[in-house]
Amino acid sequence: MKTLKLIISTISLTFLVACAQMNPTIVSESEVNKKDHAALVKYYENFAIEAKQKLAKHKQALKTYEAKPYLYGRGGQEFQSHATANIREYEKEVKENMELAHFHRKLATEQMAKEGSTIEKKADSRLEPANKSAM
Repeated sequence: MKTLKLIISTISLTFLVACAQMNPTIVSESEVNKKDHAALVKYYENFAIEAKQKLAKHKQALKTYEAKPYLYGRGGQEFQSHATANIREYEKEVKENMELAHFHRKLATEQMAKEGSTIEKKADSRLEPANKSAM
């Protein structure tokens, strides 16, 4: 009987481990090409938008806690302090993500300018031999 329980538990544990999801489903920053600054701008702006939505939600909750503290009893002060802490964190997160988006936007414009100048140089180098042979 003990061996049967051991075998069943081993098989179920093996099955559980084999079916466990190893990779998160959310696209992370590491999956974005580090040289694709336009994609990084979108990535950070989306993060900032999500943080702004959560920030608004927590600000509304804090207003509710402050307007009617008698509804929440002893836990009301804890709710208020927790909402205030969340607001601080989300404001910080929005600020950081917008700064990173601005930084990568600047890098993207510089990258586009460099790529534009290299394309122009390549076009000029292709035209030069044709102009020399025409003379």
